[in-house]
Amino acid sequence: MINNKLFINKGIYDNKNIFENTLESIKETLKTKHGIYLTIRETKDHIFIIYEDSNLSRLQNIKDKISDMTYEDLNYISFYHIPTLEEALKLINGKIDIIFDLKIKSKNKKIYDMLENYKGNYLVVGAPRVINEINKNHESIKAGEIITKKRKFSILSLFIKPDFKSYDLEYFDNIKYKKLKEDGKLIIGYKADNQTKYNEFKDIFEYLVIDNYQNIKIKKIS
Repeated sequence: MINNKLFINKGIYDNKNIFENTLESIKETLKTKHGIYLTIRETKDHIFIIYEDSNLSRLQNIKDKISDMTYEDLNYISFYHIPTLEEALKLINGKIDIIFDLKIKSKNKKIYDMLENYKGNYLVVGAPRVINEINKNHESIKAGEIITKKRKFSILSLFIKPDFKSYDLEYFDNIKYKKLKEDGKLIIGYKADNQTKYNEFKDIFEYLVIDNYQNIKIKKIS
């Protein structure tokens, strides 16, 4: 299903010379041979983009929501290029594995068609509504449920059939983790953003999402 053990969140960036979730940060990640974790959002005109937050306030001090702007307006406001999902897929082109976090609300069939037509290895994580849509209409896509205290309970959680779990390390509990392991499903740790967390979880989770890659010492892949 996937070959990479480590997935670099937002690519390799410093938000000075190279910004997160850009084609440049993806290019740097390709050099490491690790996988990549990318968040997908949808603009007002239904263009799927690679962007972490729901608005531009953290990086660009603009409070406008992504969902309220067209893609043209978004890139006009932004001081760097925000890539589309299509651009990211073309660049990665199966060279490394991908985990996509689908933060979308619509049932826009286009995004699922794009993913199903992509030839490389990837997994999808998302809210129960996303997993439910995949379970019903896109069975070829492997979709995972996010285990976190941040997410509000949804009645759909009782009916979805996730292929794997994405465990929020901020709320890690060893007993709960062991119970999840008993189910025999793949569990991905999200996310280790410093050396201490990486050292703590690298041998617990077979698959681990990391952030601040340049500040974490990791044995290089030969």
